[in-house]
Amino acid sequence: MNLLLIDRDELYLKQLSTELKKNNLYVLTANGSGTALKILKETHIDLIISATESKASQALYLVLSIKGRYPDTPLILLSEKNSDINFNTAMLIGADELVPRNNNFAQLYSVISRYNA
Repeated sequence: MNLLLIDRDELYLKQLSTELKKNNLYVLTANGSGTALKILKETHIDLIISATESKASQALYLVLSIKGRYPDTPLILLSEKNSDINFNTAMLIGADELVPRNNNFAQLYSVISRYNA
């Protein structure tokens, strides 16, 4: 399974990428929507995982940019505690899942497994 991780936090991006690679997932990373769109254009991606910004409007831009071009590629948003994005907002803007952004990866793995069948 080819995953694309999107996050502006380089440290978390590296940590999450390393964790996912331990489970035999092929992981590409991007630190913003521009890089992400370039990767999506050049590489087949099965699943996108993106951290949300703290504002719903920023998440909306990212999701619309990606889902507008790649509507069939599932997108999981990782939500921070201080984010104003809840499950309903995430679904309304086009995300397929919303998972807490933390260092406990069990819930994220559970969601990934639904798309890795």
